[in-house]
Amino acid sequence: MLSRSLDSLVDFRERISRDGYSHFNMAPEPNDTSQEVIQEISPYTRALAKRVIRKIDMRILAIMFVTYNLNFMDKVILSSAAVFGLTEDNHLVGKQYSWVSSIFYFGYLFFEYPTSILIQRLPIGKYLSGVILLWGAIVASTAACMNFGGLATCRFLLGVAVCSQTTTS
Repeated sequence: MLSRSLDSLVDFRERISRDGYSHFNMAPEPNDTSQEVIQEISPYTRALAKRVIRKIDMRILAIMFVTYNLNFMDKVILSSAAVFGLTEDNHLVGKQYSWVSSIFYFGYLFFEYPTSILIQRLPIGKYLSGVILLWGAIVASTAACMNFGGLATCRFLLGVAVCSQTTTS
């Protein structure tokens, strides 16, 4: 068996040396680019582009920083609210507080796929602005909740809004 494979390797090498590599070259032929005109970018244009990109990056990073901090504070504030009487004010019994905490992530998981489709089909700036405004309205309406159903609904919708924010960023 070994001698047979060595013989086929020798035959292969002889064929290559006789015929050349043309049968084994799978790369496409390069295009003739000698007729194309390559335009140089002026230093002024590069500097202007760099300033514009820096300005956009600084504004977007500032907005993202504030939004992520507010999202994090919203997640943490539920445990602080429990200490200050959330469970008594909303008449939560048994494991309802745990469900209120967990249902946030159900909303996040539920809306992960739809938001990735919406990001592709809608203008990203308008979509993200709308989601952030919706998120703010839901956070504000959480204060009006008086029972488990209202609190669970708000937490689920907060998960949807946070999912849209973190997916688009």
